[in-house]
Amino acid sequence: MSDFKFNGQKPDADLIASIVKLLDAHGIPNVMWGAYALIRYGAPLVIEDFTFVIPDQHIDRAREVLLAANFPPCPKGDDCPLIQPNIDLPHPYAHFDLDDYGPPRHWHCSRLELHKKSRLLWTLPDIPLGAPAPDDPNYMLVTDDRLEEYDPRMHIGRVPYTHYPVKIPTLVRYAESLAYLYLRDKSSEMSLFPGIFVERAQPICFTGDPENLIQVDIIPPHLPPYLPAHAVTLGSVNPNHLHFLAPLDLLVYKIHCCSMRPSSDKRRQDARDAQKLVNILSGQGGIALDNSQLQAVLSGLDGMLEYSGETREWWESALGLSG
Repeated sequence: MSDFKFNGQKPDADLIASIVKLLDAHGIPNVMWGAYALIRYGAPLVIEDFTFVIPDQHIDRAREVLLAANFPPCPKGDDCPLIQPNIDLPHPYAHFDLDDYGPPRHWHCSRLELHKKSRLLWTLPDIPLGAPAPDDPNYMLVTDDRLEEYDPRMHIGRVPYTHYPVKIPTLVRYAESLAYLYLRDKSSEMSLFPGIFVERAQPICFTGDPENLIQVDIIPPHLPPYLPAHAVTLGSVNPNHLHFLAPLDLLVYKIHCCSMRPSSDKRRQDARDAQKLVNILSGQGGIALDNSQLQAVLSGLDGMLEYSGETREWWESALGLSG
């Protein structure tokens, strides 16, 4: 049984490992989420919150254990800005102030949060107690070799050493959880826009190869993107047989969505991508659009012309619209 007590230790990898050891010693499964996990994936963020996801049936016990270990609960109680309806971030079930002791402030510079699994990771299997298997597809340790090598300057990537195993979701499962949060909160009457997806998805764009970035954009609901006929819902996707977007559908999507991008750089990139796809498809025997593809192209072509460097006549000829 861990006898750890909090006495103002610096919020770092050692403190996190001590918290995990404390929870495990009381039979409470746990996994980290939020900024700390994103930093381990390689995102250059500043940590304000240390977020633990706990199975629903254990979360009251987890709160009791942390209180007994001298973690100070938020002095603002129900008046804390973190749990007000106008905050887009997921509301913690319980949170503790890790700042230096003193008068309550408007915002916590450093905090420890507990969240129910049913609110953040409800699609994932049960959280294991202790270290997961080395090849577990759902959970991994922060020291796992599947993470990017640690960058001592930026303090990102896998942790070189922890005195006790600390778990995070695998990157694929973390990204999936954000997508599910987006779909759930998009229809919520409590949120004007699912801001948590926008905030937490951006760091997932970072990779170790700057020439091979993954772009994540959020398009307003009133401007729905072109949806290929063979698209399937997220819940019905077979992770062992993922569908890839056909080049023709990708071309249609680029043209249709170009003017919806939030910046001129992204619009120009879409226009360049569309022109490359036209050249590729033309070399494979020409471009033949079905009716839904044609309507999507016509709805976006005028908006893309400004960024493409080619005339409308060129695009109509290349896309087979001028015959």
